[in-house]
Parts: sequence; C-alpha cells; structure tokens
Amino acid sequence: MGEIVMNIEEFVSEENHMCNLGDDLFYKIFEFGAIYDLPNNELNKKIIYWLSQYLVGNLREPLDSISELNIFDQFHVYETWF
Repeated sequence: MGEIVMNIEEFVSEENHMCNLGDDLFYKIFEFGAIYDLPNNELNKKIIYWLSQYLVGNLREPLDSISELNIFDQFHVYETWF
C-alpha cells in the first residue's frame, strides 16, 4: 500500500493560515505538484502550519518551534519550504 500524500484541501485548511493568503498569492507561490508530493504526516502538517504563520507575518512562533527540532528535521523543514 502506498504512502498517503497531501491534497490541496489538507494543505489549505482552517487548521493553518494558508486559507488566508488569497487565491492570487497562493497560485503565485505554490507549485501544486510539490504539494501532492508531500507525505500527509504530522511533521508535514506542522511544516505547513509554520510556513503559513511565517507568510502571514508571525515569524517568532515558527522559528522558535523549528529551532527546537533536531538538525535533520530542521533541514527537512527549510527544504520543504523552498
């Protein structure tokens, strides 16, 4: 059985702030293929939440949370963002 992957509804949910970006900005900065390539797991849900926080101007919370991760997970977070 294959790995469960992210879908747009999960990526743009009310649990994060991606739904607040607006369609124009969302379509401008995100590649749909990359969203569908993300495994749908708890770490990636946190990564999406932290990115949504960052994009709406809340820098401190996501950066503080990311700094508490081990170095490999920190690398994964920033690699996923880019």
